[in-house]
Amino acid sequence: MMMMMMMMVVNAAAAKPTCHVKPAGLQVREDDRIELGCGVEFSGSIAPRIDCRWSAGIRWKTVNNSITNGSTLLVELSVPVTSSMEGESIQCRTYFTADLVNGSAAGHSASKPTYQYTWTSATIHLVTGKPLTLSYFTLFDL
Repeated sequence: MMMMMMMMVVNAAAAKPTCHVKPAGLQVREDDRIELGCGVEFSGSIAPRIDCRWSAGIRWKTVNNSITNGSTLLVELSVPVTSSMEGESIQCRTYFTADLVNGSAAGHSASKPTYQYTWTSATIHLVTGKPLTLSYFTLFDL
């Protein structure tokens, strides 16, 4: 009886992710939304994963990861602002997991790379008071 042994060589690398938030200064009001986007370039047979959290007490949550062109991972996140977010920041960590091979579950085990990077936003500051509204009038309205 002939036995076949399959060995998989894993080659994976990732650059530091590029992330941005809106509003840029994170001066927000309760019930506003913070929009976050991150992208990371990678190469190899295992795609990285990006998990985010927006408070130190919240567990990491996997963001809906989408791969484009087979070498770029892009994520978008919209977080509602609550009063408990004052002084907090948003963190997103990029890492590899062996169960993702080019974006789908692997049918065999693979050794995952040890790369991990955590991006941290600026501190979130809640602005109190009512938003400023402007009234427009002309000289003819006086």
